[in-house]
Amino acid sequence: MTYRASPTWSNPIPAVERNPYLIANWATGAVKLVNRKSVTAKLKYDLIKDELLFQNKRVSAALRFVDPVQYFSFNDVAIAESNLAPLVFGRGVSAC
Repeated sequence: MTYRASPTWSNPIPAVERNPYLIANWATGAVKLVNRKSVTAKLKYDLIKDELLFQNKRVSAALRFVDPVQYFSFNDVAIAESNLAPLVFGRGVSAC
């Protein structure tokens, strides 16, 4: 399936002294868009900008989804503060 994407630019935020991403490195995840399309990709979630990014396979560029995201999850990854896996995030709807 195809989905729309647009480039993203890294604008440094002076007040942030640490990595703004939930998970520092690209992590495999699944995305469900509100138009019912599903995507599996390398993902990063920017906590400061509240923006989900995915890695373009051809050029390793960071892109953002143009279509609204219903929910997304990081597969087989955990963060130091939690032993929950997979990590699932949704916007006003159940991800199950």
